[in-house]
Amino acid sequence: MRRHLDDTPDLLGRLASIADPAKAVPTDAFRSGGGGPVEAAAPIGADLIDAVTAIRATYSTYLSWGSDLTAMSNDVEAVSWMCSMVLDRHPMVDGVREAWSVQDAVDRWGVERRDPTTWTEPGEDGEEPIAPVREWGDGLVSREQAAKYADREIRTIRRWETQGLIHRITTITGERGRKIALFRLSQVLTVKAEQAS
Repeated sequence: MRRHLDDTPDLLGRLASIADPAKAVPTDAFRSGGGGPVEAAAPIGADLIDAVTAIRATYSTYLSWGSDLTAMSNDVEAVSWMCSMVLDRHPMVDGVREAWSVQDAVDRWGVERRDPTTWTEPGEDGEEPIAPVREWGDGLVSREQAAKYADREIRTIRRWETQGLIHRITTITGERGRKIALFRLSQVLTVKAEQAS
């Protein structure tokens, strides 16, 4: 369960890339009145929306417990709910899935992007090489988690971000609409090592 929860930010990123909101037509771009027909945004499958909603709620609850499964394990109701939302498999019946868990989404779409790429500096001949980036094992962490991994205060993590030493990868909406910034763990650990030397 801990591995799945550690991979959840990457899974949410993968689901967002599948939905590909960059290709959707914003609603304020729709014209009213005369003119030609307006092309609607590509639809996002209901199963994808349901999965993202369930996984965000699960991850938000995990963060509200301070990402501490040991503490959660002392609350039977909380840990039972978390187990069902992370580990249970909900098979489709007549084309309908009664609920989505993290495991269901991993089974359906996987955690790692199939074709990840990263920017590298152009070579001498001016070509821009594209190199694959493996995301597995290099998860995303919140500021609180980054502070724990780096053995620093949260304000230090904020300062690193302001100084451009670490970069926010994405922001998710947590419990009660709280915005949670996520950072690459490898970047946090690199800066920690550089600061220590």
